[in-house]
Amino acid sequence: MVARLIDAVAVVDARIVVPMVAVLLVGFLSWVILNEGRTRRMERLIRAFRGPDKGDDEDA
Repeated sequence: MVARLIDAVAVVDARIVVPMVAVLLVGFLSWVILNEGRTRRMERLIRAFRGPDKGDDEDA
């Protein structure tokens, strides 16, 4: 199983994967920003990347 995954990775071209990941990331961030309740979702997303100990003390 692992050998098949390694073989499949060698077939994937970075010129295709990098733009695809970028498009998906931009699409996800657009959805987060433009969707209803965007401020709260964006705050949660930022807190998830910062970690629990680096956030603001609003909830304390």
